[in-house]
Parts: sequence; structure tokens; C-alpha cells
Amino acid sequence: MKNIFKFFTLLISIMVATNSCDNSIYGCTDPDAKNYDDLADTDDNSCEYESTIMIWWDEDTEIEFYNTEVTDLVVSIDGSIVGNINNVDNRSWNTLDLSCENPNNIFEKDIEMPTADNKTITIEVIDQDGYEIYNEVKTVSANTCHFYQIIW
Repeated sequence: MKNIFKFFTLLISIMVATNSCDNSIYGCTDPDAKNYDDLADTDDNSCEYESTIMIWWDEDTEIEFYNTEVTDLVVSIDGSIVGNINNVDNRSWNTLDLSCENPNNIFEKDIEMPTADNKTITIEVIDQDGYEIYNEVKTVSANTCHFYQIIW
């Protein structure tokens, strides 16, 4: 009988030890991450970051597009097409128009980043006939809006 009591005591002790309550809330605890969880108190390494790039050009480049019959552009980042810009010979901006909050920017793209550190990307813009208009290697930072001007 004594052995059965010891066995059940040991069994209950093991059950309590393995089922102890962990009241931690796991999630992304970095407020700079796009998936920040304000309820999380324990970081689970799930934080995701992004950067935004804006591509624009001024009136001189718009005139050059018109004179050379460039009408549409294809934008690639790191070799993958991420968007098109149509009617480029009628869409110039000046620096007063440029703002991350301005919905009228010529081209905007969010860049996914694995960490909050910098990421190097290659931006390439080609016209409707396959001619390269712009090709730059840029370093972007998380949670930052970057503006790149096409001068052609």
C-alpha cells in the first residue's frame, strides 16, 4: 500500500511538473516590426520588417520619354517584376509632390525584409521595348521610405 501511495505521489508530481502553467504570450515584441503584437510579452522571433521605395522622375525626363516614344515601364527588384508604370510621358513630379503619404506618387513598392537591418536590392526599370532606363543597386532600411529618381 505504501508503494502504491509513493507511486501515485510520484505520478502526480510528474504531471504537475510537466503541465506547469506558462502564462507567456508569444509573438513579435519589436514595435518597429510590421507584425508587432502589443499583447506579446515573449518574443518568438516572428518579427517581419519592410521598407518602401518610391520611383519618380521630373519634367525633363518626362519630355525625354515623350521624345523617344517611351510610354510604359516595367519595374523589377532583384530580377523579379514587381510592377508596371503606364503613360510615363505624362506623369512627372517635382520634389514638392514626393511624400510617403502621397497616394499620387508615380511608383511605390514595399520591400519585405527578414530583419530590421539593411537590405541591398537591385532596381531595374525597362521600357516597353526592353531597353534599360534605370539600373541601380541600393541599400534600404526597415521602416524607411526611400525615393529614387530616374534621370534619363
